[in-house]
Amino acid sequence: MSSVFRRARAAVLAAALLCIPALAPSPAAADPVLPPSGGVLYVTNAVSGDVSSLAIGPGGTLSPLGTPVSTGGCTLEGTGPGCTPRGIALTPNGATAYVVNSDSSTLAVFRVGVRGALQPHPLLVETGKEPWGATVAPNGRTLYVTDTADRTISAYRIGADGTPSRFAVFRTTSNHPK
Repeated sequence: MSSVFRRARAAVLAAALLCIPALAPSPAAADPVLPPSGGVLYVTNAVSGDVSSLAIGPGGTLSPLGTPVSTGGCTLEGTGPGCTPRGIALTPNGATAYVVNSDSSTLAVFRVGVRGALQPHPLLVETGKEPWGATVAPNGRTLYVTDTADRTISAYRIGADGTPSRFAVFRTTSNHPK
């Protein structure tokens, strides 16, 4: 094999390796979730402080995927911090869900099961005052939470396991961003 041919082959290989990072999945959680064929609908239940996971069936029919799961702070009587879950956001691969709890100013971090249901016992992360909404950036690396009482947006880096860590807080020009 000539040295010119070896250098050309090495250059092609190097160019191919440069493309690999663009094909890598987002860092949030290990494997993608395979929900039911029609998908899953998640509903926050403000009074009971939990989230329902519903399979979307043929023609848009809904069926529960187990029982609702607590967002981490509601008592059996339906009172206490954490009883007002609001917004919910998922990582692009569907492996992690984030639910904001307005009353307790926390973010419940759920792992998503293989059928799409949220797993019980979420990790709780502190947010700004009275969080309302949440969204994950399309690349799956950043989570944004609106904090209505602070008039801010909190930004979180999403770790490889889906765990968020706040890295910035941005002031908004609006009262009560949602």
